[in-house]
Amino acid sequence: MSLLGVWLTLRLVPESKGPRGVRVDRAGTAACAACAGGTTYAVVRAGEDGWTSGATLGWFAGAAVALCCFVLVERRVAHPLLDLSLLRRPAFVGVLLGALAFNGVAFGVIPYLSIWMQTLLGPRAHVAVVFASGLDTALVTAGCVGVVAGALVLALVRTPAARPAGVTEPGAGTLEEGAATSRR
Repeated sequence: MSLLGVWLTLRLVPESKGPRGVRVDRAGTAACAACAGGTTYAVVRAGEDGWTSGATLGWFAGAAVALCCFVLVERRVAHPLLDLSLLRRPAFVGVLLGALAFNGVAFGVIPYLSIWMQTLLGPRAHVAVVFASGLDTALVTAGCVGVVAGALVLALVRTPAARPAGVTEPGAGTLEEGAATSRR
């Protein structure tokens, strides 16, 4: 599917070039990376140090400062990494929220699958067993969230159906994958 997508893109999408002399938004990129990195590190460390430990809260605070720096930089730079005016468009925000909900469920379940499998089958459980005994439920759940998120975006934002399809389609695909897995 990826090769087909690349081939279709090369055949059907016209070449586009950015304006000459546009510089990379280095400050915005650095602030965005600091925010994402700080948040990720805080979440990872929270499991060991605790959510209310000074180290965890410090990393979250650092990420919040980096996010504030990102917004300040993006408001002042000529060619921002993220055009903040997009956040004023309900359709854009709706699709972001729908994607966040879908990804939170789809990928949030992965760590628990391993724990569930090890509890059920012991610490040396094989990954293949998940497909036969429980991944179908996780996939169906994630698929349902994706479909519902897409429908909510369509209802709340009142935008053409092509936009929320970007949220609904992955959910429907995951739902079908879960149904196919449960039929095996």
